[in-house]
Amino acid sequence: MDTGKRGFLVAGLGVGVGLAATAARAQDTRAGGADAARPAATDRLHYNFAGSGRQTTMVDVNYRPRRVNKAIELWEDGHAVNYTGYTPTGRGEGYEMGRAMAKTWCDAVYYEGEHGVFDIANLQNFVRGLVDGGPTRSGHRTPMIYVSLPVTGVDEASMRANSWVLQQVLATGVHGIDLCHARDPRAIETAVAAMRYPFDYPGVPKQRLEGLRGDGSEAFAAQVWGVTRGRYMHIADLWPLNPRGEIVLGTKIEDRHAHANVDRTLAVPGVCFAEWGPGDSTMSVVGLSAYPDETPPRADARASHPLDSRLDAARLKVLAACKAHHIKPVNMSRNHDPIVAFREGDEFMGVKDEQAVLALREYTRRTMPI
Repeated sequence: MDTGKRGFLVAGLGVGVGLAATAARAQDTRAGGADAARPAATDRLHYNFAGSGRQTTMVDVNYRPRRVNKAIELWEDGHAVNYTGYTPTGRGEGYEMGRAMAKTWCDAVYYEGEHGVFDIANLQNFVRGLVDGGPTRSGHRTPMIYVSLPVTGVDEASMRANSWVLQQVLATGVHGIDLCHARDPRAIETAVAAMRYPFDYPGVPKQRLEGLRGDGSEAFAAQVWGVTRGRYMHIADLWPLNPRGEIVLGTKIEDRHAHANVDRTLAVPGVCFAEWGPGDSTMSVVGLSAYPDETPPRADARASHPLDSRLDAARLKVLAACKAHHIKPVNMSRNHDPIVAFREGDEFMGVKDEQAVLALREYTRRTMPI
């Protein structure tokens, strides 16, 4: 998994004060103590999830959401989506963190469930906190919420055996799942089935595998979305496979095996976004030599050398596959300027500079309030 580990930038930039990405982990490192994961006015870094409150010059103050999933709404209108993140610590801070992040200046919240403590109760409480702390300034009940999993897409058999994890996560009312080590197209096809109901939706192509979600999975999720249970089942499908769907699936093409299969993987109906995973790709392609063994160690002893040509080739291969299959690229550009990154194809970005993101939103003429 790379989204959390690289601080949300391909170049490996650290978490900024404004974005407060993976805030729980950062506060734990700097402050320590039982309450270190919990934002407070006295914290030395003064995390500000809400940001400055500045809007674009063309903001529509009377804006009304037309979708549950804020990210899909932005993509449909030709805008980039920016995200912040939270890594659970196991201290039960989910609800408080959700309330604190509810009015983030970012469009989406990434919940790190691969290496963070995987606890469905904490995730459910985090989502409850987002709802109770909302709505967003755009009028959505919550930012878009998506979760990375400890389950990986290495083969069909393991994905089928672990499909219950995807179903438990979606039952908390989140809007998406990000699947790590997406190596096997059949595994991704199985993940798609695990995220869908067994219905035939009008106008949606029938898939080889029938959906696996069952009755009762909508009970809590419908409350989170602010819809009836019946309405939830009508719209809790994968976008863009189903144009009315409000759930998204992401894939991490983050090792040499996944690189080799990327065209087949991103051709699977139901995939929405993809990233090339520089951290794990470095492990797979470059190996141990990328990580210096230092005494005493630096604050961050992970790979810091210029991007290996083999990795850059993998990045460009994944970007080309995204474009060929109309998949939203995540952090694919190596440029730190969000406008340049957007021009190069990025449509889903983790960034730390609120003012740079505001400039991007001006550039795309965004009217949705921030």
